[in-house]
Amino acid sequence: MAGASATATARNVRIIHFAFLAVPALLFFAIATLPIDAKPQVTFLPAVLAVLAVSEVGIATGFRARLLRPAVARLEQSPGDSLALAQWQRGQLLSMVFATTVVLYGVVIRVMGFSWNIAAWFFVAGFLLLLWWTPRLELPISTNVPPPPS
Repeated sequence: MAGASATATARNVRIIHFAFLAVPALLFFAIATLPIDAKPQVTFLPAVLAVLAVSEVGIATGFRARLLRPAVARLEQSPGDSLALAQWQRGQLLSMVFATTVVLYGVVIRVMGFSWNIAAWFFVAGFLLLLWWTPRLELPISTNVPPPPS
């Protein structure tokens, strides 16, 4: 049954990932309907948020290397390892949160009065990160599980 919990966890993380993929679109449509007449007061804000977004991607990549790689290696050896499974899930969720934060920077930029030409880059970058970091958990088939009935 341990393999089933890994399968269920992977399925649940994929469902959460699907919800995270909807966030950029929902935020885009929410911001597109807002009447934004403000003129940007702080002209260097997009550059600051771009540097922050790049650093967050670096931090997220570090978390992925520290959490996901060892967890997957342990799960390949022992698919029933609940600690490794929790570590894999935590790494996936952190990746999704960091990618969505990049999208939120686009929301901030647009609400502050900057054009879509600038804000769209953050939306696209965050969405592409969510796609790139799609959860994958491919475990070997356990030999302890009886074959399905024919």
